[in-house]
Amino acid sequence: MQYEKEEAKKQEGITRAYMEYSKRVRIFIQSGIRDERAVEDILQDVFMEALRKYDVFSVHPKQIGWLYRTARYKMQEYIRKNEYSQHMVVGSQDEHEELGAHENGYFACEFNQTLKEVLSEEELKRFKRFFVWGYSVEELAIREGVTVNNMRVRLTRLKQKILKEI
Repeated sequence: MQYEKEEAKKQEGITRAYMEYSKRVRIFIQSGIRDERAVEDILQDVFMEALRKYDVFSVHPKQIGWLYRTARYKMQEYIRKNEYSQHMVVGSQDEHEELGAHENGYFACEFNQTLKEVLSEEELKRFKRFFVWGYSVEELAIREGVTVNNMRVRLTRLKQKILKEI
């Protein structure tokens, strides 16, 4: 019974915040993202995050600032994922008729294969998160449950390992 009341209170609070701030947050997102479907997805993600962290959001003195910051993070996340997927796609056969056009795609494939052979699965994930998706050292440290200095050491060793093979 108490749980249901708390959930109803959260829903009511998020609904109020959505009605009050969603237009402003949408405009903020549209300033950096042109795909309207992505804008809507990011907007929903922002308010879902507010719901997940309602205890923090509800008492925050500047809720619109909290929403803007969350939107900025979600936009960066979207851009990282989008850039990564664009870099990993190799063009069609029609786009690469000349042998020279294959070199860039060949290099990317060769590099990816070398990484898979040299690095463990965990190291490969760390490599992608840091160098491809743009995670910060702090984010990686939190994600892996280690100190920031320990993560810096791990990244340095990872670089050395890759350079040795290349």
